[in-house]
Amino acid sequence: MPVLLKNKTNNSPGIVVFTHNEILRGVPRKSLKVNNLLTKAYENNEWIFGVHVQGDCSNVYNWPYKDWQNFFLWPEKNDHFLSKIPKSSISELTCVNFLSEKINLFNKIKKDIDIISVSRFSSIKKIYLTLKIFKGLLDKDPNYKFVLLALRAEKKFHFFFENKKEAKYLKQVDRLINDIKKSEKYKNLKIIDPVIKEDDLFPIPEENIYEYTSRSKYQMLNSNREGVPRVLIESLYLNTKVIISNQLKFGLKKFLNNINSFVYDEKKGTEKIIEDIHKKLKEPIDYSKSFIEKEKFEEKKNKKLLVNFFDNLDLKKNFSLEDINHPSWKLDNLKFRLCSHFKERSHQIIKNEKLFLNWFKNLNEDTNYNDEKYSFLFKKDNLDLILEIKFFFKKLQKFLLRKININ
Repeated sequence: MPVLLKNKTNNSPGIVVFTHNEILRGVPRKSLKVNNLLTKAYENNEWIFGVHVQGDCSNVYNWPYKDWQNFFLWPEKNDHFLSKIPKSSISELTCVNFLSEKINLFNKIKKDIDIISVSRFSSIKKIYLTLKIFKGLLDKDPNYKFVLLALRAEKKFHFFFENKKEAKYLKQVDRLINDIKKSEKYKNLKIIDPVIKEDDLFPIPEENIYEYTSRSKYQMLNSNREGVPRVLIESLYLNTKVIISNQLKFGLKKFLNNINSFVYDEKKGTEKIIEDIHKKLKEPIDYSKSFIEKEKFEEKKNKKLLVNFFDNLDLKKNFSLEDINHPSWKLDNLKFRLCSHFKERSHQIIKNEKLFLNWFKNLNEDTNYNDEKYSFLFKKDNLDLILEIKFFFKKLQKFLLRKININ
């Protein structure tokens, strides 16, 4: 669901940020009523609205821009999908720039793990490839030490809606895990795979992830599509180098270099990937310098930069935002909240117009509004058939008009 960054006051508007999924595929894209509501709220100087881009948008050529989209958060101002957006409306601060101070408690831990992979059990995350790489590396040197820390979704029966292809993939993953566990050769591969139950909080304490990451020489991420993967920045912050595929599309490329990362060529096949990583693991690592400019990712400093960015937006009406210490600001835990994850959950309103209108009503009327208080709403994001039909015919009309104009 949309995330509150500042409550509105008698002197200045409030600030809300949406995910790019909500803008590209959600209710704000599909509903004329919602668009009119957001436009009116902006024009009346009640709210400022923005977009936190948290996924690869390289395939987006026609961003559905509206006047109420006042700011964008994305690390690359010059990406083509933002080409029609004024540069002054784009901040390169995203969820990765707000790491809490407690990460510094894990900076000087002995490196006794060769590679860690923090992920989840999914074909998107290419978990099978991760296991094949670990297995192949241990075939070359059984003294390696690896950790796979991956979350499993709670198994549910979906009957006709079950993703059979994904279920088949995960069964293949489990067979490989069983084979690995049977052999003494692979005893140095530690697999931590807790199940996320619907009403649970994040099942692995953040401190545990930091500890494992800081103990590791490398963090391996094998997916091909990410947005701003915080796990890479957290790893570099903890002096842990990263291993990624050359097929990975993501927004953090400018922070990687040949010193802090190793990029393998996925097209050469699994055996070549294993061989190349094996060679890289045998090379010494120089820890005398940090792998990343840590101050760019520290929460306290970047909160001030974010408030300053909002204060300098070029908007229709002039106003002066309250000081950062004013209680109207809601800037805690931004590394989760900016991307609407709230730890393991995805708080977005994609399908249901009525739900969005209910959220907006609460936002305006509840003087003690906070995101966590209304986190139950996202569970009600059920398919709105009327909204989908209207949106379908709207797209069809535009398509036919283009065809007529072309001819």
